[in-house]
Amino acid sequence: MFSSRVKSSEIQNIHERTLWVLENVGVIFESPDAIALFSRHGAKVDGTKVYMSEALIKQALSSVVRSFTVHGLSSSVEIGGGRPVLTGPSSAITILKKGERATEPTGADFVDTLRLNDSSRVMSMVNSQHIYARDIPIHESPSIKTALALQNSGKPVITYCSTYQESALSLAVAKEFYGNPGHYYALGVGNMISPLKYSRESVGAIDAYVEFAQPIVLACCASMGMTSPVTIGGTLVQTNAEVLAGIIYAQLKRPGLPVVYGNVSASLDMRFATSAIGSYEAIALIPYIKALGEFYKMPVRCGGALSDSKEVDFQAGAESAVAAATTIANGIDFAMHMAGEVNSYNTYSMEKQVLDEEIIERCVFLGEMDFFSGGDTDIETIENVGPGGQFLMEEQTLEKYKESSYIPKLSNRETYSSWEASGGKPIEQAASEEVARRLASHQKPALSPSQRAFTDKICGAFGKKDNS
Repeated sequence: MFSSRVKSSEIQNIHERTLWVLENVGVIFESPDAIALFSRHGAKVDGTKVYMSEALIKQALSSVVRSFTVHGLSSSVEIGGGRPVLTGPSSAITILKKGERATEPTGADFVDTLRLNDSSRVMSMVNSQHIYARDIPIHESPSIKTALALQNSGKPVITYCSTYQESALSLAVAKEFYGNPGHYYALGVGNMISPLKYSRESVGAIDAYVEFAQPIVLACCASMGMTSPVTIGGTLVQTNAEVLAGIIYAQLKRPGLPVVYGNVSASLDMRFATSAIGSYEAIALIPYIKALGEFYKMPVRCGGALSDSKEVDFQAGAESAVAAATTIANGIDFAMHMAGEVNSYNTYSMEKQVLDEEIIERCVFLGEMDFFSGGDTDIETIENVGPGGQFLMEEQTLEKYKESSYIPKLSNRETYSSWEASGGKPIEQAASEEVARRLASHQKPALSPSQRAFTDKICGAFGKKDNS
């Protein structure tokens, strides 16, 4: 259910049909500079449409890298190194708080989101676009929110990747903060428009990351039946062409620039004309997307703890658990939206974040567990206890219980009478208390005097809305 064997013949078929699409259907690039670049490299161009030959595609993809490392103030992540790099929400426009209807977040909510992610044991990066903040001026948000991310977390940062101007502003803040380091200090997550189109803004975002020599994720988000074919096979061919077109452009501009192959497409619910990110079809794409990334020798982004529910309820838990488990089981290298989101990317809940993190910990624990380390089958213990005995007080049980079992923090395993006697606390209340505990105990990273002065100057009053 969570992973499937993808046949090499299927991937080869998708690849060959993708080559046909790129050479005969073409991809729109709304940028004169991009058109000129493709033309110089021998591509056929017609207005804003680019047609790429198999030789050009092979040449450009020969310079991609399989893995790379992004550094933060206190930690670093290797994307493509064999362990999943996970992060939370991105660009949620409302926030859901316990007992309230979803509302527009504030700058203070944004800071709390950063602090919660920084204190997470499973979230590897923080995002300067975690959630929208209504009181941060739009034209200043790339600088302010990037500076706030750097102030409140020592983890590597995901910077803006929307237009050239916003991306360059965000990257410039990160570069200045780290003092023009000689390594990768930021990661962008860019998109294209399905079907088969890179807008002027999309190309500009890529250009900014090329200029700053920082890695970028290029991901499509097609809706099957509306912006891509209704079939999984057709969607895989079209979206593969879309993603490769942007990667080829980035490699032609800067060979060897780290790029992540991304695809977060999903089905369309025809009853409501809405993207169904928690659907079976969205999950069914994941093994194929991973296999395509492996085929092109690039790290892969897809999946998440995805749900279309409007509340932190059974639907949210069920959909998120299946999607998160599928993401982890298929060895996805980089995944956003791994904790805290409902309402199809649009709404964020801190309570759901800590609940999602527990789901992820279970999945990671199961994936990393070596059940037969050293050939251990406990035959001596079985012999000692014998028929009709019990293992509770065995020395081996006491020694190995914690390492052999995942012990949840929020899920309740008491007897009903014990749970009732202790107040009958629902899991949502336990999650709310965990959020409050983590926010209250969070310690910001130690900044140098110059880093503190630099970010304070950018953030202004917004930098004071935290626990400093």
